[in-house]
Amino acid sequence: KQPDQPDHVVAIGASAGGLEAIQHLAHQLVLPSHFAYVVAQHLAPEHPSQMVALIARVTSLKVVTAVDGAALEAGVIMIAPPNRDITLADGHLRVSDPPARFGPSPCIDLLFESLAEQWGEKGIAVVLSGTGSDGARGMRAVWAAGGLTIAQSPQEAKFDGMPRAAISLGGADLVLEAAAIGDRLTELIRAGGPWVGGPLPEPELILQNTLLARLKQVSGIDFAKYKDSTLRRQVQRRMAICGISGLNDYIPLLSVEGGEARALVQNLLVSVTAFFRDPKAFEALQELLRSQLADMAPSVRLRVWVPGCASGEEVYSIAMVISEVLGHPAELASQLKIFATDLDEQSLAIARRGRYPLSAADAIPDDLRSRFLSEQEGEIEVCKAMRNCIVFARHNLCEDPPFPNLDLISCRNTLIYFNPPVQERLLDLFAFALRPGGLLFLGSSETMASRIPGFAVANATQRLYRRTQQTSRRLPTAQPPFQAVPLASGMAGRLTPQRPNIPEQHVALLEALVRQLCSPALVLDQNHELVEVIGDVSTYCQLPQGRLTASAAGFLRPELQAEARVLFLLVRADRSSARSRPLQLKGVTTPIRLVASLLLVGDRTLTLLCFQPEAEASGTGPAAGEGGRRD
Repeated sequence: KQPDQPDHVVAIGASAGGLEAIQHLAHQLVLPSHFAYVVAQHLAPEHPSQMVALIARVTSLKVVTAVDGAALEAGVIMIAPPNRDITLADGHLRVSDPPARFGPSPCIDLLFESLAEQWGEKGIAVVLSGTGSDGARGMRAVWAAGGLTIAQSPQEAKFDGMPRAAISLGGADLVLEAAAIGDRLTELIRAGGPWVGGPLPEPELILQNTLLARLKQVSGIDFAKYKDSTLRRQVQRRMAICGISGLNDYIPLLSVEGGEARALVQNLLVSVTAFFRDPKAFEALQELLRSQLADMAPSVRLRVWVPGCASGEEVYSIAMVISEVLGHPAELASQLKIFATDLDEQSLAIARRGRYPLSAADAIPDDLRSRFLSEQEGEIEVCKAMRNCIVFARHNLCEDPPFPNLDLISCRNTLIYFNPPVQERLLDLFAFALRPGGLLFLGSSETMASRIPGFAVANATQRLYRRTQQTSRRLPTAQPPFQAVPLASGMAGRLTPQRPNIPEQHVALLEALVRQLCSPALVLDQNHELVEVIGDVSTYCQLPQGRLTASAAGFLRPELQAEARVLFLLVRADRSSARSRPLQLKGVTTPIRLVASLLLVGDRTLTLLCFQPEAEASGTGPAAGEGGRRD
């Protein structure tokens, strides 16, 4: 490379209150430098900008106005002109008039996304003071590409909207005051080489096992199923951020610092998605769905599962496509149910909220955008009618059972994180879950393994496959997530003493009737926490080791937990009862079924989870009807 060519690029986004933050940051930068700096600051288009002169006063670096086609230069700060978009391409700047769209210009998300595409792990994204959420989506792309992401401390920022959005949606690696950001960049310049350091050597088995055990202790997730390269890359990132050079020093930190273990888990879980990613793939999906729906009865509700849904943009994209295929029915929820699942609770919270940066809407076709989105407080919001079609829930793809009788599974760019045996098992699981004729939608980096039966190619270019009529395999089994100890029989009965103030004899009579007429059962609230225990459930429940939790699933025997979690989701989504397949428990002669149903008590909607021996569960009754079956 030429002497003035950079080996890293720092992209800085700011809005209201950003000038002062940029000055504090720039004041700490030093020469010589092998970093180039590109600044996208929201400015009033009708007034000349004095930013170049104001920043040049406080830094030893050269400061210039960005010009279209200019080459990036090490040690130079290039500032986007007012009301112009700025992106990076082949080591040069692209400065252009913004298209008609929601949101201000220059678009920080566009700059960050081009940084991610062009510079990968040699890109550094910085979000400073500003209102709204511009930059958060692009920061997430930089993070996914391996770059470093930094947000100004919301407590210091004059306007904290952009930094807070970057932290919650963008997944900032570091949160620092503006001057400290400049100091950190200077440290990286002086260290030389890639900011993330050199590749990690293959860890010793004992170190790797210790790391995996600690991550499972913190998250309950077995990351041994992930590819070694994925694990090593994220460990390397966290080591660089913590300033640690060796695994022997980093692994003890995981044991004593719970926050660092959680940060590593978060890095391993966070994935990137977007509205209508790969538009041609969605066009192909729409065409196949039209032919699929033509063969279905009008009264049948389409059932879709999106595992690894991340922050939900792709889920809403699929919902929009299906609504269009259905002719945009007035009651979309009566014709479509989507189960969108992920392990990352932070991403699920974003998805449930259904609010995104304005720039995220650019890829959505105009007619769908106007129908399903509205602008609210500088963001776009998905309409309630569409959100009502979707259940977002935590689900472990590697351990929990799939949702049954599905018409479409969209699992795009998720399988690539798992090792080959797990990939094969998951494809087998998808074949089990799909109805004959159902579609499997994979990502551009994934291909169907020919050794997995049950699928035919529907569109090879766009990674679309159709479930064949071939009989499915048995549902693959998963290992229980933890060992448990038996629940003392004395815990059977009421867990919460809070009751309305009514005569005690009447309460005792009702409780006696419930124990006489009902199977052993658990009553759960809307958060799936225990409210009541009916009868003796000690055969089916155990007291988990470690910190006590109120979650009902945590009290179940390990072999029942995964089935129960899926039933809870099905009951909440379909508003009808559901029951599991027959389950054989160790030490119990008769197989049992779990039967879940809604229980209306005043203005509360509770869930009743019954434990029914197979002979009893196969009889008549509302939980055993065909409408409630999932097996």
